[in-house]
Amino acid sequence: MPAMSEAILVRGDDAPLTTPVELRAGSLSMSFEPDTAFLRYVRVDNEEIVRGVYVAVRDHNWGTVEPSLSDLDIDVREDAFDVRFVADCRQDDIHFVWRGAITGSSEGIVRFSMDGVARSRFERNRIGFCVLHPMSVAGRKCSVEHVDGSRTDGVFPERIAPHQPFMDLRAITHELRRGGRAEVRMDGDTFEMEDQRNWTDASYKTYCTPLAMPFPVRVEREDTVAQSITMRARDASRTSRARTPAAETTPVVRLGDDIVGAMPSVGLGAASHDAMPTEDELSRLRSLGARHLRVDIRTDDNAWREEATRAATLAAQIDAPMEVALLLPAGNTSDDALRGVMEWAEAERPRVARWIALHDDLSTTSARTFAAARRALGAYAPDAPVGVGTDCYFTELNRDRPDVEGADFISYSINPQVHAFDDASLVETLEAQPVTVASARAFAGGAPVAVTPVTLRPRFNPNATGEAPAPTSGELPPEVDKRQMSLFGAAWTLGSIARLAAAGVVSATYYEPTGPRGVMDASASHEAPTEFARVEGGVYPLYHALRDVCGFAGGSVRRAEASDPVAVVALNVASGSRRSVFVANLTGRDCSVRIEGLEPGRYTVRTLGAANAERAMLEPEAHRADTAPIDVAQGYTSVTLGAYGLARVDADVAA
Repeated sequence: MPAMSEAILVRGDDAPLTTPVELRAGSLSMSFEPDTAFLRYVRVDNEEIVRGVYVAVRDHNWGTVEPSLSDLDIDVREDAFDVRFVADCRQDDIHFVWRGAITGSSEGIVRFSMDGVARSRFERNRIGFCVLHPMSVAGRKCSVEHVDGSRTDGVFPERIAPHQPFMDLRAITHELRRGGRAEVRMDGDTFEMEDQRNWTDASYKTYCTPLAMPFPVRVEREDTVAQSITMRARDASRTSRARTPAAETTPVVRLGDDIVGAMPSVGLGAASHDAMPTEDELSRLRSLGARHLRVDIRTDDNAWREEATRAATLAAQIDAPMEVALLLPAGNTSDDALRGVMEWAEAERPRVARWIALHDDLSTTSARTFAAARRALGAYAPDAPVGVGTDCYFTELNRDRPDVEGADFISYSINPQVHAFDDASLVETLEAQPVTVASARAFAGGAPVAVTPVTLRPRFNPNATGEAPAPTSGELPPEVDKRQMSLFGAAWTLGSIARLAAAGVVSATYYEPTGPRGVMDASASHEAPTEFARVEGGVYPLYHALRDVCGFAGGSVRRAEASDPVAVVALNVASGSRRSVFVANLTGRDCSVRIEGLEPGRYTVRTLGAANAERAMLEPEAHRADTAPIDVAQGYTSVTLGAYGLARVDADVAA
C-alpha cells in the first residue's frame, strides 16, 4: 500500500480545508467558513445565541446541493466586517447561483442576505436560509413574531418535539442567561421551526417554505430567490468586548468515581456486500470482540435466507450472537413471514442476542405485529429480548410512537448526515445523541433503549419523493463516507459510544465488519469505490476505538465531563480491577488535553494520530502493544493529541 498523505489519514480526503475566519460585530463574535458559506457560533459575551446560518438548496429527495464559492471578498475591522461571495450550486440537473453578503456593524447587528437565480430547470423541495438555534436554549422562554405582525410567547422544547414548535415566523427572540434578548429576523419567505434533535443535529432549525406547501416544486430557468437574516442582541449585559470561542484554552476532562451507567453491548452490522472475510480478517474481528452481529431479514426479499445464513456463519466464526432485525409486512401476512423465519432459525440454530420486530412498509412497529412476533420468537429463544421501534431515525419513532407494552426495549437508528456533511456539524451531533435516548425513554415509559445501527452516512432515504441518480463507475455511493477509514471516523465513533454509554443505552450497533462501510479493508475480491482510500490488508482507526470499548463489555461507566464538548470527548470505564479513560480530540487541530481526577500512581498511555496511524492500520497488534508509562502524582496528567487523535490511559494494576 503506498504511503498516505496526512490529510487522507486525518479526514480520508486530500481536498484542502480553509481556516474559519473569526469575525466581530460590536458585542457579537462568530466564525465564517469560506468553504461552505456557513456562519457559525454567533455569541454575545461568549454565550452562544445562534449555532449557524446557511443557505440550503434541497433537491426533490431532500438532498443538499453543496455550494462552490468564488469571488470571495472579506473586509475585517476591529468590531465590524463585510463579507461577499458567489455560491455556485450544481448537481445533476440543478444549477442555482446566489450572491451572498454578510455585514456586521459596530452596533452589534449582523445581516446575511442572498440573491439567487436558477440557471436550469429543476425540481426543488426548498431553496433559502436555515437558522440554527443551539440546543442549549432548551427550556428558554421566547417571543415569536408572525408574518401578520402578531406575537405569541413560547418556550424552546426540552423533550424533542415531534413536530414544528413554531410556525408562520417572521422573527424570534429569546432570553439570554445574563439578561437581555437575542433576536433573529427572517425576510423573503415564510419561515417555521423544527426540532433538529430528532435527527441528532444539535439545534432547533428555522427554515423557509413551510412543509404544508406542496413539494417538490418546478423551478424554471431565471427564477429568482432573495432572502435575508438579521441578528442582534438587545439589552445584553456586556462584561467584555466580543470574544471568539475558547478554542485557544486547554480542554479539561474531569473524572469522577460515581457510576453513571453500565457499558452497553457494542456490536457490528452484517456486511452490505457478499465477500466473506479472509482468515486474517476473521482473526482481527474475533480480537475486536463485538458483542453481537446485526442482520436485517427482509422477508419480502427472496434472497433473505441466503443473506441471513451468511450472517449467521460469520457470527459463529467471530463468536458473537446475532441481533436479528425482522422487516416484516404489516397485517396478517406477518404470521406467514414469521413462520418462515422460525423454520430458518430451527435449521441454522443461530445464537440470538435480541430480536427487533420492525416493518418494511410502516415507520414503526404495529401492536399486532409485535404480539405475533413475541409469540413466534419466544418459542425459539425464550431468553432473547424482543423489541419494537423503527428502522429509520428517531424522528419516525417520535412522530409515530409504537405501543411498547410487553416490549423488552425500543430501538432506532442514528446517522449524523441528514442535514449537514462538514466535520464540525458531524461533531455537533454527538451532543444530541443522548437527548434522543432520554426522549425515547420518556415517552416509552422508561423502556431500555437500543440504538441500531449507527452509521456515518444514511443507509437509505426515508423521505425521498423519487429515485436518486445511480452513482457512476468508481463514484462514492451515497451510503459511503470517505472519513470511515480516517482518524475523524475513529474520533467520532468514540464520541458516539461515550455519549450513548453515558445516556444508558443497553446496546449500540456500529458499521459493518469489512469494506468502505466497515471497520477494516475488505479482501481484494470486493471492489471499493475509487474515491475511497483503500487500506489494503489493514484496519481502519475506528477498529481500535471499537476494540478498546468492546473489551469493557459489562463494565461500569464512570463520570467524565469535558470543559468543551465540541472539542474533546472522554469515556471513563471500569471492569473489575481494570480502569481506563479514552479521550478523543474532536477538532482538526493539535491540542493538549488535561485529564483531572486520576488516582495517584502509574499509568500507561497509547495514542493514535497521523504520525502512527499507518502502523496502527497495517500492524494493529504491534500498535496496541506500543504504550508509554506515565506517573501521576497530583491527580492529573496531560496528553497531546493531533487532529482527531485518540488516547487510551490505563491504570497500571501491576504497579
